[in-house]
Amino acid sequence: MSRTPDPEPSDPDEEDSLGPDPDDYDYDPSEHMTPAELEDLAREAQESQEEYEANLVEDALRQISKDGARAYLSRYGDAVDARVTACLAEAEQLTATHHPGSALALVATALEIMIRFLLLRPLVQGAFLSDRWAGILATRIATGRTAEDRELLPAILRQWGLDVTKIKSPGGIHVWPLIVGQLWSIRDGFVHRFDPVSPDLAVQTVECARAFRDQVVGHVAKRLGFTLAETGKWSAIKKGDKVIEGVAPGDPFAPQLPPGKVKKTP
Repeated sequence: MSRTPDPEPSDPDEEDSLGPDPDDYDYDPSEHMTPAELEDLAREAQESQEEYEANLVEDALRQISKDGARAYLSRYGDAVDARVTACLAEAEQLTATHHPGSALALVATALEIMIRFLLLRPLVQGAFLSDRWAGILATRIATGRTAEDRELLPAILRQWGLDVTKIKSPGGIHVWPLIVGQLWSIRDGFVHRFDPVSPDLAVQTVECARAFRDQVVGHVAKRLGFTLAETGKWSAIKKGDKVIEGVAPGDPFAPQLPPGKVKKTP
């Protein structure tokens, strides 16, 4: 009598063997969120980004290197200062010829250059190795959307023994409150909407920018050992009766060549 063969084991369901459908992972919860929930999500993302940047600033304050700051400013300070000087000189001409809006816009540019290239970039050199981070910080300081943003530069400068909130112009105006409280927003209004600018305010901002250059940038320069009053240059330091020339001056605004490329001379 022949034996009936055992039945073949049944194959598992084909879909089960393939695992979950990859489409199951394409679910986007924001598709079903209300506008209010999306706004909360965006706000949380912004707060997380600001907290991340604030932590980087704290790290920078602990890692500030005087040697790194000196090296950066001795190489690039002259080129940066030349632009600041040109901006403020042209701003003064514009106030004299009754163009207060254009004058104020140039003052804002001069201050942004000073903050980014004479303060933030060299002072946080140890933590932020690219100009991108100096740009991010400069933008946050300039917009001043939050109290934390407005406190960024004062916090950095306090590490250098300077309270920027107490600096005054020759006319007795508190420089930093004018910059963060009025200058940035009025500049934006003029540039984007051609809002009118008070001639008196334009003159005040020029004075405040010069006071910022002399009392804030000048203070940091002295703390780093520069002798700008004697030499007029970041690239040369006076020691006793001698003037010591540093590294060859460079220009941080010049186009940077790709690695391995050599600039051709005519």
